[in-house]
Amino acid sequence: MPIEEIELKIKVTIRAAVEDDLDKFKGIVNEKKFELFRERFKKDRICFIALDQKKIAYFGWISFDDEYESIFQIMVKVNDKEAYWFDCHTIPEYRHYGLHSAITAKALIYLKDKGCKKVITHVMKNNIYSRKAFKKVGFKEKRMVTLIKIFNFKHYIYRDFKGKL
Repeated sequence: MPIEEIELKIKVTIRAAVEDDLDKFKGIVNEKKFELFRERFKKDRICFIALDQKKIAYFGWISFDDEYESIFQIMVKVNDKEAYWFDCHTIPEYRHYGLHSAITAKALIYLKDKGCKKVITHVMKNNIYSRKAFKKVGFKEKRMVTLIKIFNFKHYIYRDFKGKL
């Protein structure tokens, strides 16, 4: 299926971030996440950003390796010719301009050009905007995961996704 670029409703520069861009994240993410981003750059993870002048409006990360997903508390297994698109965030003042869809489309084009055959992502069920953005660029909802956590006990229930937006 061809991936179409999406026209933005705002003028921004979209590109892969480099480690020198780290300071642009100060004030956007907390110190713990800032250090996590530093580690991701050291591990050769790729971060796509949208810049309004020199200010970050959006970011999203790509990994070709297994990743621990802290929100869902699961290890995401990434196989050969697969990628994981994760930790995507639109800065609140830039929401409703189509950044998430447009940058995800650019990331998918980049990944397809790199020979990637499958891209994995996780979205909270109640995050309707992200779910719509992912569907717009061709993602399909496959499974729903329910995490039951009581103290240190964790239990996951996996079901085929049958929900609608």
